[in-house]
Amino acid sequence: MRILLTIAAREYRAMVATKAFLITLALMPLLMVGGIAAPALLGKLKSVKTRQVVVVDQSGGQVFEMLNAAGIARNAELKKQAEREQQDSSDEEDSDDRIRSNFEDRSIYELTAFEGEWSEQAKFELSEKIRNRELYAFMVIPPDALTGGEAGSVPEVVLYSEDSALSDMRRWLGRSLNELIRVRRLSDAGIDLAVVSKALVPVAVTAMGLFQKDELSGDVIPAKKTNVLTSLLIPFGLMMMMFVMIFMSAQPMMESVLEEKTDRIAEVLLGCVNAQQLMLGKLLGNVAGSLTIFALYAGGAYSLIVWKGLSDQVPLEILPMFLVYQLLAVLLYSSIFMAIGAAVTQFKEAQSLLMPVWMLLMAPMFLMMPILQEPNGTAAVAVSFFPPGTPLAMVLRIASEAAIPTWQIIGTILLMLISTIVVVTVAGRIFQVGLLYQGKAPKITELIGWVVKNPMIGSTSGVATQHGPDPSQ
Repeated sequence: MRILLTIAAREYRAMVATKAFLITLALMPLLMVGGIAAPALLGKLKSVKTRQVVVVDQSGGQVFEMLNAAGIARNAELKKQAEREQQDSSDEEDSDDRIRSNFEDRSIYELTAFEGEWSEQAKFELSEKIRNRELYAFMVIPPDALTGGEAGSVPEVVLYSEDSALSDMRRWLGRSLNELIRVRRLSDAGIDLAVVSKALVPVAVTAMGLFQKDELSGDVIPAKKTNVLTSLLIPFGLMMMMFVMIFMSAQPMMESVLEEKTDRIAEVLLGCVNAQQLMLGKLLGNVAGSLTIFALYAGGAYSLIVWKGLSDQVPLEILPMFLVYQLLAVLLYSSIFMAIGAAVTQFKEAQSLLMPVWMLLMAPMFLMMPILQEPNGTAAVAVSFFPPGTPLAMVLRIASEAAIPTWQIIGTILLMLISTIVVVTVAGRIFQVGLLYQGKAPKITELIGWVVKNPMIGSTSGVATQHGPDPSQ
């Protein structure tokens, strides 16, 4: 035991007492938060742009007049909003305006009615002006835009620009034209607009969780209002935190073993301890390192949650389960990475073996939305009982607001425990042979041979004197 603890302490110091570890520890959350906050930050850098748009109104000019008036009103409001943003005010109303403006179309559209004969040549000339940056776009309003056309047909307004499919203007046009034309049609039909507006008042649907009962008092606990934070950001954040901790724990194991092997340090170590002790000691140190990462990340996240006053929206009771899945995942993947590091002699040889492992780990990420939308669905349950994806999938499901059956939680933990024992055993046999193996990277069939023919259970001295398989065999 003393030998294991000595090796574990050495591995722990080698893992956490480095600049690379500290940089990665700080960089990972910044990258994740930056990816979420980048659109908002970039939105603040947007300047108000003026874009020229030509309108070809084949309905007689009436639609252009209405749309132009709406555009002028919109442009005036946008300019006022831009002026408010320049003021260094911290009141709530201005803050809300700034937040909304980050996601709005910040372009001023100056609409001009087309004059002249509408022909193919005119279309080409307008297109050339767009290419030469003289225009932003031109649009064609059909003759039946106001009347609605024949029964079953829908008038189609066509927008031409270089980015018409993704253009913010297309969305604004859709909202504005439909509203303006709807009001005009109702007015022409002699229908009271006030009555219609009242009839069209929407009904709000509020998302709520479920009622619960206090186990001590027996009182019913009211349901809480759900939002994007509890339904998406918390599960996503916990999943990413687990992924980062697995990455920061497993990847250094492979690099450490590969370095010790190529520098012949492993031969010296195996003269003092056997391969089993060396591997288990490394795993213990690695687990301690992952617990350190968990403590730092969890502590920082909790402090932020309390500071923001969101502690009542974060289900802290899931942290023990998170920790169980994390420890099992770290043991499983660290042993795999150690086996890969022992089996190869160069990092580029390890890359071909690493890709399938990372893809297996990341499988729940590709299914994140289906899992969150239906935590007890077939896909979610299937991924949960797939050992490489169990940790991330179960964290997603438990962090959601769905009630996960207890048998599935117990079953996945037992599955992970058995899988971890099997993987550690298999990886240990590869680790035992691979540490002293020199030459080209072994094939999959050779690795299987190492597992079958070289059991790790044996004398403590047999491993230290082994110099790999006989190349002639």
